[in-house]
Amino acid sequence: MNKRSWRITLYSCLLYLLAPFVLARLLIRGRSQPGYLKFPQQRFGYGYPKVNAPIIWIHAVSVGETRGSLPLVEALEQLYPNHTLLLTHMTAAGWDTGQGLLGNRVIQCWLPYDLPGACRRFLSHFSPHAGLLLETEIWFNLINYAQQTHTPIFLVNARLSESSLNKYKHFKRLSCEALLSLHGIIAQSHDDAARFKQLGAADICVAGNIKFDISPPDDIQDLIDHFRSLIGNRRIWLAASTREGEEKIILNIAKQLPEGILTIIVPRHPQRFSEVAHLIKSSGFRMQQRNDKDEVEPSTQIWLGNSMGEMYGYYGISDLALIGGSLLPFGGQNLIEAAAVGTPTLVGAYTFNFSQVVQDAIKAGATIQVSNPDEFVPLITELFNTPNKLHKMQIAAKNFTRNHMGATNRIMKYIQERL
Repeated sequence: MNKRSWRITLYSCLLYLLAPFVLARLLIRGRSQPGYLKFPQQRFGYGYPKVNAPIIWIHAVSVGETRGSLPLVEALEQLYPNHTLLLTHMTAAGWDTGQGLLGNRVIQCWLPYDLPGACRRFLSHFSPHAGLLLETEIWFNLINYAQQTHTPIFLVNARLSESSLNKYKHFKRLSCEALLSLHGIIAQSHDDAARFKQLGAADICVAGNIKFDISPPDDIQDLIDHFRSLIGNRRIWLAASTREGEEKIILNIAKQLPEGILTIIVPRHPQRFSEVAHLIKSSGFRMQQRNDKDEVEPSTQIWLGNSMGEMYGYYGISDLALIGGSLLPFGGQNLIEAAAVGTPTLVGAYTFNFSQVVQDAIKAGATIQVSNPDEFVPLITELFNTPNKLHKMQIAAKNFTRNHMGATNRIMKYIQERL
């Protein structure tokens, strides 16, 4: 990328015009999620902590990327013990997830908005030895100034859906300049790599998905046992990481299932817990909530998973899980956590955010995709009535995870060769 191409200058001018609206949106979000108002000056490149050690920087925009960064953090801690790890986010949920998973093992900050001055101040303050941007984080000014300061930036565990590709095609020349300025792109799949090449990227390695390398927490069995002590031996299906509008579909499914099956609903975003609880009650279901910490009554139809950091536990007690974000056009959430504990999964029609993972899971027999929501009730009923089918899916899920491990080692080898 040239020092200041006319394209990036125009892009920067547009960002400056939008900055007041972005700041207003930040303040509005902060009313319902106070985490967004933490260290607001960092959004503009000010107020960062002093660090007296060389830094390796990882950017994980939100919850999924932050969880996915864990294998990288562990590998970097072993390979670079004298470095401090800096973890940046854009969302409050991502920050909270990082704090819960990593505590004081890393320094956490906000990545500044992609304004020229903010990016310059961020890179000047930390002077990272290297930067790893997870998944689809293409920030034009950030990458431009990283190149100017000779800071190696890698796009790691990179993925690019068809919808994202079409959006970036509107800025193809600018996207091409940014991608060519990266020190390397490490894609999840060959399909992702092909889409990046359509934008003009050249140096691309395919390493697989690091999320397969995430091990369930050591104490996960204790949590599963605790959940089982609360619920008993009921048959369970889980609607995991649900998004706005999907709970109505899920409640309609739950209404038609055979009596005695417990439905667990875990919304994707914690700020929606109260909203979903109100929806369940107003729909006439007998509901209890995880945070009440009470035993689940035999008559309870819905258990609302209104807790954070316990997703493996919910998967671990469930006979079957529906992956949220796939019933409506949100693009789906990741099914790898479910597969890691051997939970069979169902997905809806909209899985474009994780298309390769879903395709591979279907081939492995670990998941079933359903295009019409009306098909869920007979399918779930059939699976519960034929335990042998569920058992085969459980085995397939574990094998699916095991067969796709190793991306972290391939990523670290690639980065070490280029640093």
